[in-house]
Amino acid sequence: MDACSEERSWSSLNNELLSPILSRLVISDYLAFQSVCKSWKLITPLPHTSLPISLDHASPHDTDSYQTPHLMYLNHRTRLFHFHDPTRNANYSLHIPQLLGYGVGHHEVQLYYASCGWLLLSKGYKSYFFFNPSTKVKIDLPDITCKKFDWMCFSNSPTSSKCEIVGIISQSPDHITCMGTLRLGKSSWELLFNMKNNQKFVATNCSPVAQRGNFYILGDLGNLGKFRILHEGNRNPSRIGSWKVIGKPHGQFKKYQNLYLLESDGDLMCVATLDVGEVHVLKLDCDMMWQRVHNLNGKALYVSYWASFARKVMAQGVDNKIYFPRFYDNKGLFYCLSIKQWRNFPQSFSSKGNYNTTEIVHSVWTELPNVSDSSTSNED
Repeated sequence: MDACSEERSWSSLNNELLSPILSRLVISDYLAFQSVCKSWKLITPLPHTSLPISLDHASPHDTDSYQTPHLMYLNHRTRLFHFHDPTRNANYSLHIPQLLGYGVGHHEVQLYYASCGWLLLSKGYKSYFFFNPSTKVKIDLPDITCKKFDWMCFSNSPTSSKCEIVGIISQSPDHITCMGTLRLGKSSWELLFNMKNNQKFVATNCSPVAQRGNFYILGDLGNLGKFRILHEGNRNPSRIGSWKVIGKPHGQFKKYQNLYLLESDGDLMCVATLDVGEVHVLKLDCDMMWQRVHNLNGKALYVSYWASFARKVMAQGVDNKIYFPRFYDNKGLFYCLSIKQWRNFPQSFSSKGNYNTTEIVHSVWTELPNVSDSSTSNED
């Protein structure tokens, strides 16, 4: 056989060829690339030629440095993490041993929140950690000795000194009894108990939102719980944060079935669904009143119970849509706000309601940075 015609193994390709290929892969393909063999796992992406980005000074959802959001969830039976790309309607199943570890039970890893390219997860009933699927970096957090958190949220990338983490514990689904706070670098959580307010507040089952140093929790009647971590110089030992209920209850919220809170360009927004499948988008105005929005002005919304956000989109026809963790015929569903219909792509479902569809409740949308940008960004 001619030497030129001999078959060569993919693993024999040199780094100079593989590195630029790796730099151009979407996150799901990047993870698959590094799982092929040991030699490919050691390949580093080609450095980006543009200026590095700083996530402390720009909204990650408004830059071109982030890939199309992927829906991520864990199949406890197979112990595989699944990624769904809504723009290509592609599904990927990956094993990420850094998340599961060894000797961990099937039902002990839980996704809590996602932002700035990082996931916040728990392992068991007291251990919490950050994980970046792009770089495979894991940051362990101090254990907590009280009851497991029901909801969690963080304000900045965990590589930033400004990162603040808040966990919420509820005695019952509608009564918040404790909030835990942690600044990265601290050796233990600080807990705030018995939060009281004269105004009635029943929390909804969706993740909090961090905005300008405050953490907001949506109430079932449209009012908000507002929490702010106090700096050590501005508090006494028994008071680690300020808590108050703001806004008035809104009767219109009684008709909504599911609620999702998010931030967009400094505004708080709410995605609300009715039992017939119709979806409303609301924005909080300066008078603390929710106003209905009929156009997203060049943005798409990605919502789940554990993390929701808005994202500028450049491609025509992608904007003015709300992506949910909901599927039909193994294809992800979105709600088109302009025509008020549920659809998927390629189109095999079109309806004003979401009947006969399935929802993956415990999932997060991951807003992951481009591989090349993540290797050069300066986040502190």
